[in-house]
Amino acid sequence: MAKYFYRLARQLQKGAKDFLDVPVVQERAFLSQLPEPTSDVERSYNQYLCQNFYRSKLYVWSLNFVSAWLFPFMLLVLLLKGLWVMRQKVDFDAVCDLGGFRDVIPEQLAAEFRMDYDHWFKHSSLSWQDVSFVCRVAAFKPLSCFFGLKCMLKVSCYSDMIRRYSPQAVITHNEYAFSSSVLTAYCQRRGVEHINVMHGEKLFRLRDTFFRFHRSYMWDEHYVKLFNEMRATQNHFFLYTPAAMRIVVDKHQSAKNYADVKYYLQIYNKEEITSIVAAMERLKAIGYSVMYRPHPRYSDVALLNSLVDAREVEDPREVDIATSLSNLQYAAGSFTTVLNQAYVSGKTVVMDDVTFPQRMKALRDRMYLFAEPKERCCLLSEMVKG
Repeated sequence: MAKYFYRLARQLQKGAKDFLDVPVVQERAFLSQLPEPTSDVERSYNQYLCQNFYRSKLYVWSLNFVSAWLFPFMLLVLLLKGLWVMRQKVDFDAVCDLGGFRDVIPEQLAAEFRMDYDHWFKHSSLSWQDVSFVCRVAAFKPLSCFFGLKCMLKVSCYSDMIRRYSPQAVITHNEYAFSSSVLTAYCQRRGVEHINVMHGEKLFRLRDTFFRFHRSYMWDEHYVKLFNEMRATQNHFFLYTPAAMRIVVDKHQSAKNYADVKYYLQIYNKEEITSIVAAMERLKAIGYSVMYRPHPRYSDVALLNSLVDAREVEDPREVDIATSLSNLQYAAGSFTTVLNQAYVSGKTVVMDDVTFPQRMKALRDRMYLFAEPKERCCLLSEMVKG
């Protein structure tokens, strides 16, 4: 039932604004007028309101209308499922939602907990003791029925995991979910620590506001400042450098994979890739060797191959990211975690303000790590001038 609900929600959301299409000054104004939360439920509700900022009133109204009918039905179903939950003997003490991102897990967490990656959200159910909690959450803003339903569905997954496996901690990467603070309150009620781990690049964005965990691990002090600007709970951040960022470049030297400048591509149209290629050709004219690395899922490789020499295209299926980043001087792009990996590995980051001048302005407004001048970071417009 839940999967059909989420499918409907995705259909209704088609046509919603992308956050980069909205002036950040409007988002900051909206964020500043929200009251300081006095509870985790209000914290989650503020985040819910922030996420609705991008959505149409029809979308929000439709979700609330459907949710009003679904809530009592799902509550009954989840309670009935809960009658059959049995505690299991397991050899782990933390359930982790980072199976696909194990190289970003902090070493201190790996040493502290025996982690399991195979039982995340496998089941959902509620106990009778959960009823008062989920009903109090739903009653906080009774007309915002989707808020109550979504929180209940997430709590049901946490409740089932905690009753089945008795973990000491639940470890996730879910600061963008408005239910995250409610789930922290629920974990606290059950004597379980709720821990969040950063797993990708972050900007100033209403989606990621107000959250609270017992611990949040961040890659850099810059992100702590960023989340404080977005009114997340302070004093629960811990800094670390994930293994994925710590590339020992001397171990991956390869002459055939070397280029002075590598451009890390993402989604692009014909006009954009033509501009990128033109800028890279200007770099070649002043003596740089260049390569292009398309994104394995998002880049139009056929279009790229029609514009450049195939020898200048680095195949991500054949060359791993550690080898790629170890064999360059400059990592170029516009907004990708790979640039952060390159920087931590001692390389120079090149921001493409030639093809994406408006995006560069938006990234600067949204406090992107490399949008402001810093050591080992330059603009592509400066490089092409020689």
